Amino acid sequence: MSTFFANIKGMSDIGLKAMQKSIVDCLERDDQLPKGQEKIYGVREFSDWRDMSNEIEAELDRRGIKYNKICW
Repeated sequence: MSTFFANIKGMSDIGLKAMQKSIVDCLERDDQLPKGQEKIYGVREFSDWRDMSNEIEAELDRRGIKYNKICW
């Protein structure tokens, strides 16, 4: 069983893409803040974000869905 999603395989394609896009948006918002300023989401600071992203992207890959992978 995955760490974050008990039923990730039961999620819709659109739902998975929306979740992955939300992580991208949070990462971009954090990265736009000046160096030294506390990040709003802490996407790069907390490994949970990457773990969750990896699970979502692995399922998208398994389904053969095209999307833009997150560049960490």
